[in-house]
Amino acid sequence: MVSACAANKVQFMDGVMWMHHVRAPKMREVVQSGELGKVTRVASSFHFCGGEEFDEDNIRVRKDCDPLGCIGDLGWYQIRAIIYLLQELPSSASAYVHKRSREGVPTSCSATLFFDSGKFATFDCGFDTNLRQELAVSGSAGTLACSDFVLCKSVDGSEFSVGSMVFQEGYGPKGHGLESTVEVRQGG
Repeated sequence: MVSACAANKVQFMDGVMWMHHVRAPKMREVVQSGELGKVTRVASSFHFCGGEEFDEDNIRVRKDCDPLGCIGDLGWYQIRAIIYLLQELPSSASAYVHKRSREGVPTSCSATLFFDSGKFATFDCGFDTNLRQELAVSGSAGTLACSDFVLCKSVDGSEFSVGSMVFQEGYGPKGHGLESTVEVRQGG
């Protein structure tokens, strides 16, 4: 498909909208730059509350329409983000379905992806809680965090943060971490 598009001077764009936002390559640049230290894990949550009517007849909970349910509808955004940011494919995965629709379709799930490099990623997704769309990439020296990685809060721009905190023995905070926010505007 990509070759056919290139040959006809047509841009290929898949349906993962966040991938086409100017923020995505900036996030990957931070992850790949070493700024976070040795990256070891990614954690992500993507949920929305479908409600009773949704639970009864939405195509996402019907076996004949979307048998993967929340994994096929929400989880693939997370899997795509993990692979895009880490620039690696997982070597194995495990998942646990917490809830199913009356037709047996997953409506709440958590999963772990394992990579040959020693990294791992966890994600959870479902149709049963308030909207959450969080993503965090953690390394030995810092964390990149984004609270709206799928659907940006604003059409004018978006942001993510890069921060660092050091664990200190004892009770209570003994210092605050360093954090910077990276603002990204559409069109530049």
